[in-house]
Order: sequence, then C-alpha cells, then structure tokens
Amino acid sequence: MIDLSYYKNLSNNNLIFLNKIMNLFIHETEVEIQTLQNAVLENKIDRIAEVAHKLKTVFKSFNLEKMTINLQRLQVLAQSNYNSEEGLRLMRKISEEYPILRLEMIALLAELNLNPKK
Repeated sequence: MIDLSYYKNLSNNNLIFLNKIMNLFIHETEVEIQTLQNAVLENKIDRIAEVAHKLKTVFKSFNLEKMTINLQRLQVLAQSNYNSEEGLRLMRKISEEYPILRLEMIALLAELNLNPKK
C-alpha cells in the first residue's frame, strides 16, 4: 500500500506538490520501469544497477517494501556476479507489481480530489 506520509510531511500537505509527485510516479516511473526492463533484456549490467538504484529510492520513499527489496536485489545482482536468469525473474516481479501500484496511485489522486495528468 502506497504511503504518502513522507511527501505530506516534506510539503506540509501541499496539494500542488503532492499532485506533482504522484503524477511523476504514474508517468515517469513507468518510463523508468521500461528502461530497466530493456536493460535487463539486453544484459546492460551498468544500466541495470543505475536504474534499479534510482527506482529503489522512489519506491522506498512511498514505503513500498516489496518493490524496494526486489529493486535492491536487482541492483546488488548487477553490481556483483550478474545472473541473467535471476535478473529476468526479479524484473518479472517488478513488472507485474508496478501496474497495480500505478492504479493505486491514480485512486489516491482521486481521493485527494486531484486529477492525474494525461
């Protein structure tokens, strides 16, 4: 479950800021997930480590432990003895979980009476 408390505290509950952060999660994170997936498919180990680290930070800020752990594992795997089968397995988990979280974020925007940007 997405936890907005970090960003609510950071912004003093500023709805404009929350709207921006939540829309970034919906749109930019989707692009980064695709970038990570391409890097995994192409065995671009340095790029895997870089993007997994970036995404790990995003998901951690929303207290999304499962995604954070899978991204951490993928990052560590890329930084040590990379195994493409394990990389693909982790990427599958990440790719399956993100659309669910994206829909949850859209629902949270609606709850806050904010609209997702197209």
